[in-house]
Amino acid sequence: MGKKLKQTSLLLAMILLFTIAFALPSFAEETGDVSEPIVTDVTDPSDVTDPSDVTDPSDVTDPSDVTDPSDVTDPSDVTDPSDTPSDPVILQTMGDLNADGKVDSGEARIVLRYSVGLENIDTAVIAYADVDLNGAINSNDAREVLRVAVGLTGETQHSFVNGETVEATCNAGGSVTYTCAHCDQAGTITLEKLAHAYESVFNTPATCTEDGLDEQKCTACGEERDVVRKAKGHTYEETNRTEPTCTATGLSKSACSVCGDTKEETIKAKGHSYKETKNQAATCTAAGVLEYTCSVCSNILSMPSNALGHQMVRCTATVPQHCSRCNEKYTGVQQAATGLYYYYTKSGNTYSCAKNQIVGSSYYGPDGARVDGDAAIDAAVKFVNTYVGSSGSAKERLQRAYNIFYQYFEYGTNADLTATPDGRYLPGFCVEFFEDVGGNCFRFASALAYVARVLGYDVGFISGQINASGGGTTTHGLTEVYYNGTTYWCDAMMQTSYPNINSFWVTQSSYPYGYTRNYRIRMYVENGKVTWS
Repeated sequence: MGKKLKQTSLLLAMILLFTIAFALPSFAEETGDVSEPIVTDVTDPSDVTDPSDVTDPSDVTDPSDVTDPSDVTDPSDVTDPSDTPSDPVILQTMGDLNADGKVDSGEARIVLRYSVGLENIDTAVIAYADVDLNGAINSNDAREVLRVAVGLTGETQHSFVNGETVEATCNAGGSVTYTCAHCDQAGTITLEKLAHAYESVFNTPATCTEDGLDEQKCTACGEERDVVRKAKGHTYEETNRTEPTCTATGLSKSACSVCGDTKEETIKAKGHSYKETKNQAATCTAAGVLEYTCSVCSNILSMPSNALGHQMVRCTATVPQHCSRCNEKYTGVQQAATGLYYYYTKSGNTYSCAKNQIVGSSYYGPDGARVDGDAAIDAAVKFVNTYVGSSGSAKERLQRAYNIFYQYFEYGTNADLTATPDGRYLPGFCVEFFEDVGGNCFRFASALAYVARVLGYDVGFISGQINASGGGTTTHGLTEVYYNGTTYWCDAMMQTSYPNINSFWVTQSSYPYGYTRNYRIRMYVENGKVTWS
């Protein structure tokens, strides 16, 4: 960091100095303010010896006149050198580092470089660089030297002589003292201590694994030191390589090019580089699969997903239970959100709700809702399934039920005949009829009405007065069946008494017996419930 700062300072100072060096000389010439160089000790022309005074060659002493060595004066008679006059003092202008009698910008450059530690100045002339006499050499000294070089200073410059120098050593700094020949001003410049000049006297080189030792000695002061050279570490070069695969590790074998040491390094398996190659979405009934294939080794990663399953929507009287996702529809018994049960069948692509018919052991009404919890309906369904069967048309099956009624069920009197029977009692009459295998006309009529109902007919119950065989009339009930706008009467009880007179599927006008209807009640089935009104 310090070196960079010094270099930066030098650069800025150099720019300043050379700007002045190149700009100011022209200025000095124009103004005529260039100082004449000061020359000292120049001999006066009058002091030059006249040629006539030169000794004639003939006056040279003859060699024979050379004094005999024995005539040489005794050494003790030789004059002491200290008595010899001193050599003349050589004066040197401030900044004139090379003692050439002039100061130029090159010397200013040397002073500047010395001030930032980039150049050395001989201690013999270092005093001539300290222009401002402050005991230190800096950029101000360089500036003043440059001003002298271009003649911009009019002041008398110091000329230092007889400087005393104490050389700097490795262990101590030095100094230079000086005195101006003009004004006797003296000063001292301190010289920094020198760095040791170490040379190796014994060197143990570092190896790959062990530190080395360099034993050094200063050539100037003899100081010794040991410098540890860190172990270099191995310089491995690969000698064999087994590349890794997607799943298997690789192996690298290396040897040190210096000491031959070997090592092995396991190379981590690369892992698969998968790319999606199949994306089959799961459906309600089929599993999905997402497949990835490695672009390097073709390994396949399969990620199955479970079937989604249906997302059911409950049925209604018109739409079967179905999946909201795939719209698959279902058949069979289904419960609606209302709690009612419906039965759907399928023919081709058509789904149909069973209505007004027996399915299995249940009866589904005209609106498709299953009738549950009605004992009379259950008894009628059981009778049809057991004795009537499912073959033939509804009328044919009703005919078979009618025949069984009058052939196998017996007429019996009951004390519950009224001119206007209450509909609440008719279900009970039906149940009693099948349990007792017979009964009066009300029980025959109510049981046959329930059978006709589960076979798909709209039915009713009527009561009135029928002509009695012994004269007069008596209360009598029979079954009404409503089909295609026509009302038909079925009277199984009278058929038991008169087997040869048809009382099945006759209109009121063709009924073979005199009869006056006084009361009619009709059966209704809706939302799984049976009512009479």
